[in-house]
Amino acid sequence: VSGNESATGQLPVVAAAGVDLATTVTSDATTVPAGATAGFKVSVRNFGQVASSGQVEVSISRGGAYAGTMTFAGSGWSCPAGGSTCVHPGPVAAGAALPDLAVSSPVYGPDFTSPGYLYLSASTTHTSDGVRGYESGNAQVETVARSGAPLLMLVLANRSYGWIKASQRASYGRRYYSVDFGE
Repeated sequence: VSGNESATGQLPVVAAAGVDLATTVTSDATTVPAGATAGFKVSVRNFGQVASSGQVEVSISRGGAYAGTMTFAGSGWSCPAGGSTCVHPGPVAAGAALPDLAVSSPVYGPDFTSPGYLYLSASTTHTSDGVRGYESGNAQVETVARSGAPLLMLVLANRSYGWIKASQRASYGRRYYSVDFGE
């Protein structure tokens, strides 16, 4: 038979999987009384296929009904007193996690009579997952989906980069540049 003397094979080429550090924050309780201390757990996991190299730095911020200074504890973690950044010497093996970092924060005192919330967020200050600058969980949808974590995510679409727009509003009045999406 003429014309069947050759064959072709096809193989998809994908980007090399590297380090993919993801940070999560969970609270120790569902509520905390005014004047007590709230506890949180910060976890850092490498969902990538390559071990991280060097130290891992986590920045912690809080908002809401907090008072006083945060305290930190965790195997291998170094957290300066009164600071908001903790460092672990690393590395983080592929598919592994660092020891959890416990964070405690005092809550407003007993004179605080109206309901409120205490917020804590954590982000790695360096990752190599290709999403530079978006390490705080807001760009980790792909990581959550890949890990199979049982999370419900709400997407509030306001057709703009809201946090950039707010920054431009504060700096330039109501003059915005490249922050609104088209119809």
